[in-house]
Amino acid sequence: MTAGFGLFMWARRVGSVELVEEDDPVFGWRERLLDAFDGLARNAPTAHQGKDERRWTSP
Repeated sequence: MTAGFGLFMWARRVGSVELVEEDDPVFGWRERLLDAFDGLARNAPTAHQGKDERRWTSP
């Protein structure tokens, strides 16, 4: 299960295209994992952030 989330995280880090629609059950699963551990994954730098925003910040 976490290997699948890793693929979503890779896509989130390197691209700016949403892979799943909001009405897809996988969307909810991914959102819950992004918010796990106080949003650690959601706060990871992404490709579509500005250059100055890519610094890693602890939640």
